[in-house]
Formats: sequence, C-alpha cells, structure tokens
Amino acid sequence: MGQDKDITITFSPSRGSWIENIIKARSAIVNGEKRLCFVMTDSLSPSTTEPLHYVTMSCLIDFIKKNGCQVQLIIKNEQLLNFITKDIRLSSYWMNDGTQEFTGPEPSPYNLWRIDDNSYYNYTIALNHFFQNRYFFGKDLSGLNNCISELFQNVFDHAEACGTAFSFIEYMELEKVINIAVCDFGKGIPTTLSRQYSDPKEALEKSLQQGISAGSQRHNMGFGMHNIISTMTSLDEMRIVSNNVMLYRYNSHNEIYELPFNFGGTLIYMTIHIDSFEDEEILTTFEL
Repeated sequence: MGQDKDITITFSPSRGSWIENIIKARSAIVNGEKRLCFVMTDSLSPSTTEPLHYVTMSCLIDFIKKNGCQVQLIIKNEQLLNFITKDIRLSSYWMNDGTQEFTGPEPSPYNLWRIDDNSYYNYTIALNHFFQNRYFFGKDLSGLNNCISELFQNVFDHAEACGTAFSFIEYMELEKVINIAVCDFGKGIPTTLSRQYSDPKEALEKSLQQGISAGSQRHNMGFGMHNIISTMTSLDEMRIVSNNVMLYRYNSHNEIYELPFNFGGTLIYMTIHIDSFEDEEILTTFEL
C-alpha cells in the first residue's frame, strides 16, 4: 500500500475498542479514503469474538463496498480465518452487489445473514425450525421467534439503512445460551424519536415502552422493543447501542449511558438463556 490515503486499522477483541475502530473506518470512508487495511490480531479467535463483532464488521465492509472503496483483510489467527471463510462464509456476502438469495439457515449453530425485507419472515420461521429440530425438540420457541422477528422488523420500519443491516445468531451449547446481534447503519433510534424526545437517553429508554411510535409503520408501534423485553427472563440481557447512547437491560432494570462517540446506527445484542424455554403444548384431538 503506497498511496497517501491508504489507512491501516488494527482490531482486537475488546468491545469498546472494536466499535471505536468500526466508527474510525467508516469515518475514513466518508472523508474520502479509497483503500483500507484491516488487521485482525492473533488475539481475535472464534473463542474471543461474539456476534456483535461479525455484524458490525459485515455492515462496515458492506458500507465500504457501496462507497466504491477497497478493503484488505488480514487475519492472523488461523482458526478465525477458517471460521470466517468456511463456517459462516462471511466473504460470500461481497461476491456480488445483490442480497443473498434466501435458502434457509445453514446446518450450523451460528448463522450470519444480511437482513432482507423480502425474506425475513421465511428466514425467521426456518431458523425457528432449525433450532427446534436440532437442539430444542419439544420446547416452545415462540418467544425466541417473536424476539428475532421484532428485531428484524425494527430495521425495516425505522432504520432506513438502505440494506446495510446484518444479524448473527449463535447457540452456545455448553453455556446453554443463544446470542443474538443485529446491526444497521441507519438513522438510529434517538434520531427517529427526536420529535418526541430531544434527549437521546430518554428517547432510547422510551423506545422500550409499549405504544411509543416513530409513526412510520402502523403495524409496528414502538419499534417492537416492548414485545422483545416482554419475552426476557431475569437471566437474559440486552444491550442497545444507538448513535451516542447505550442502554443495558438486565433483570427488568435499565441502565443508560452517554457514549464518547457516535455509532451512526443501531447495534442490539442479546443473551437468552434456554433454561427458560417451556415444553411445547401438545393439543389432542378427539373424534366425536
């Protein structure tokens, strides 16, 4: 890389550092950079990364491609390289400009997907069937299905992300938890609700309440966030990073922080404990 405007960004597992580097890279593109080099340190491996790492990086590379830029990705950890190229096939999302055709989740406990308005419903149903048939036979997954569907619907109704939105869902069998991350480079919740609430922290907290609406879609009042938190148990966790604020929800309690940066979109990541899944109700029919 010999050009003056080439820039190298080194990524490490730390959530805060990772997100700040995502913002740094995005800002560089907005400011006219045409080539970037991303270096993934050896400390980044499948065991030290989370869904939030993959959805934010996916959105970033998608954003770079849409802006006519090039990115070189250097992955020093061989296990991470195999995971990205073979297990989740992240690179396939940049082989062409279109959205990947929906074919259902891969036979894998982790699923990376570009969120698509035309196929999110079928994808959600297929994902539910995959988990139920592979891991949770006989369990009621309606709450999980509703949660994932609402997260996708939030992107379509309010983000205005122009297709730059990804989800990553993984099942950690040893820990017995499902990790979910959804990211978009859209307007952000505080901006969408700015007419009602000028304070970004208040806007983000209010978005969890039933009946709070941005007015964009009648069928999805209040971002669907209230429906999401209604499915959470005392052990489940959810974090929302949107523009310059972050909300952490745990055990029906919210903690809200102002961030030293502007994410420029929304990142939601959750941990759901499967011990709360109830047995599926079996309906018996009788001949009269």
